[in-house]
Amino acid sequence: MSEAMKLILSLSLSGSILALILFAMKPFIKNRFSKSLQYYIWMVVLLRLALPLSFEASIINELFYGNRVPVVAAFQGEVQSMTGKAISNSSIPSVQENAENGVYNGDTDHSRYFRDLFSQYTLYLWLLGMIITLALNLAGYVRFRGQLKKANKVPGEEQNRILVTLLNRRKNVKLVRNPYITTPLLIGLLKPCIMIPDIDFTESQLRNILLHELTHLRRFDIGVKWLTMIIASVHWFNPLMYFIKKEINHACELSCDEAVIKNLNTEEKQDYGDTLISVVAEHKYPIGVLQATMCEEKKSLKERLLAIMSHSKKSKLIIMVSVILVGAIIICALFLGAGVGMSKDMPIDSNIDLGGYSLYIKSEGAGKPAVVFESATGETSEYWNQVAVEIQKHTRTVIYDRAGLGKSEKSPYNRTSEQKAVELHALLKKAKIRPPYILVGSEFGVQNLRMFVAKYPKEVSGIIMVDPRSWSKSQKEKYLRLYPNLNEEQYDAQLKQYFEEDSKLNKDGSFEEWLTSSQQVSEYMGSKKNIPLTIIISGIDGAKSSDPLMQAVTEAALEDQLQLAALSSKSKIVESENSFTYMAYYEPKLIIKEIIKMLEQVKN
Repeated sequence: MSEAMKLILSLSLSGSILALILFAMKPFIKNRFSKSLQYYIWMVVLLRLALPLSFEASIINELFYGNRVPVVAAFQGEVQSMTGKAISNSSIPSVQENAENGVYNGDTDHSRYFRDLFSQYTLYLWLLGMIITLALNLAGYVRFRGQLKKANKVPGEEQNRILVTLLNRRKNVKLVRNPYITTPLLIGLLKPCIMIPDIDFTESQLRNILLHELTHLRRFDIGVKWLTMIIASVHWFNPLMYFIKKEINHACELSCDEAVIKNLNTEEKQDYGDTLISVVAEHKYPIGVLQATMCEEKKSLKERLLAIMSHSKKSKLIIMVSVILVGAIIICALFLGAGVGMSKDMPIDSNIDLGGYSLYIKSEGAGKPAVVFESATGETSEYWNQVAVEIQKHTRTVIYDRAGLGKSEKSPYNRTSEQKAVELHALLKKAKIRPPYILVGSEFGVQNLRMFVAKYPKEVSGIIMVDPRSWSKSQKEKYLRLYPNLNEEQYDAQLKQYFEEDSKLNKDGSFEEWLTSSQQVSEYMGSKKNIPLTIIISGIDGAKSSDPLMQAVTEAALEDQLQLAALSSKSKIVESENSFTYMAYYEPKLIIKEIIKMLEQVKN
C-alpha cells in the first residue's frame, strides 16, 4: 500500500475514533454545556481528519509504523526480475510480474494475490471516489445556484432598511427574495447572499431571520460547510463521515440560535421560536447545496425550540469545565495522531515488504552517516551484533538479513550481487534511512557492497572491507598450478561440489549466480576513485591449510585484497593479527576501531 494511502486511512481512522468519543459524550454534555462549545469541538474532529500533523509516538502512527507491527507497504523500487528486466522506480509493483516470477506459487487460497492486487490499485480507487464525490457536490451546488438565480427578486425598501440597520455598514451582503425556497438561507462563500422566501413577513420575523443568517455570516459557517464537504469527499469511503457531517450541520444551527438569543428576553425568545416554526422547510435541499438554512429539518425543530427556551447564562464552574473539556479533546486528537511515519533516527526492528517478499531490518542509534553492515556469506544480521552495539553509540547503524536468510523471506529474483545491492538500496529507501552511508561488509558480502557503490556512488561516503573475498581467476590459476594434471572443467566441477556442500554458501545463491556476481564485480572495479576505503585483511595463517583448494583460495584472496587498495586514492590496509576468518566474531574491536576512525574522517 502506498504511503499516501496509508496516510489517508490513518487520518480517517484517527478522526473516526475522535468522532465516536464525541458521539458517546453527547448525552452527557448536550444540555449542560453551551451549543457553541459543542459546535467548535467538532472543528477539532475536522482538523484531525484533514491535517497530517502527529507525534511519531502517537497511537495511530504506532499502529501503522510502530516497531511491534511489521511494516507492510507497496514497494516502489528497482527490483530486477530473473531475466534482468528492471522495474521502474516510479511504478507500483506489478502483480502480473510477481505472478510470472513465482511469488504466488504457494498462495493456495489466493489471499496474497488479491491483497497485492488491491494494494496496487487502492490509491487509484480512492482518487476516483474522491473526484466523483467532489464532482457530484460541486455540480449540485452549481445547478442549485443557477436555478435560484433565475428566480431572484429585488427585496422591498423596508426589508433592505432592516438589513442595513442590522449590518451597521460592517458587511457587504446581498438580500434577495426567491419563490423557489421555503426557508431562508445564506449562500455564497466569496459573495454571500441572504435569500428569503417570496412571502410577506412581519418586521419581527424578518428581523429574526436576518439576525440568524448574519450570525452565520459573521462566524464564517459557510466556509465550515465547504471544508466539511471537501473533507467528507476525501474520506468518501468512511461511512461514519455521513453522521459526522450531519452532526456538524446540526450543531452549527443550534450554536447559531444560541448566539442570536443570548441577549433576548423571554418574550423575544418566544418570538424567535415562532419564526423558526413559520419558516421550517417542507423538503430537504439536494446534494451539494452548501448553504446555511434557518430551519431545514422538522426533526430537529423540537430540540432547537427546547434549547431556545431553556437557554441560560452558564456558571463559572460550567465555563471552567468547558475549557477543560476542549483541552481534553485537543489532547486526545494529538495523542491519536496520524500515520506520518517514523523519522530517520527512529529505531526499526521489523520486516519491510518489497512487493511480494519482505526483508528483516534492524536500525538503532542516531546521526549521519549511517553505517550499513553486510554480513558474510550465509550469515544473518546477528553476525554484526558485537560491532553494531558499539557503533550505534556514535551514529545510526543498519543490520539486515538478505533474502532467504534469518527472518527475511525468499526473493523470487536472482541472487547475484547486483540484485542484492538493488534490494539493499530499496530496503534503505523504504525504511527512510537516507544517505550518505558508510558500508561495512565481510568476506563474500563485500561483493554486494562493491555493486552498491557502483550503482549508487553518490550515496556512499566510505566503505570498509573486512577480509573481502570473491571467486577470481587468480584462484583458479593457483589451484591449477598446484594440480597440473587437472584441467579447467575438472576445476570448475570441484569448485561447484565444494560450493554445493557448503550450506552457508548455497543459502545465499546458486553456484552459477556466485560466478555471475564475481563477473559483475570485476566489471565495476573503478566506480568511485576518491572514496575513503579501509581493507582489513587476514588469511596469512590460512595459506598453510592442508586443503589445497582452501590454500589456493586464501592465497588468491590475499592477492586480491591487496589489489583492492587501487580502487581508491584514499585507501588503507589494516592487518589482523588474531583472526583468520569470521572477524566480526573473533576480532570485533579492530573493526569497531576502524569504523570510528572512518566516521571521524568522513565527518571532518
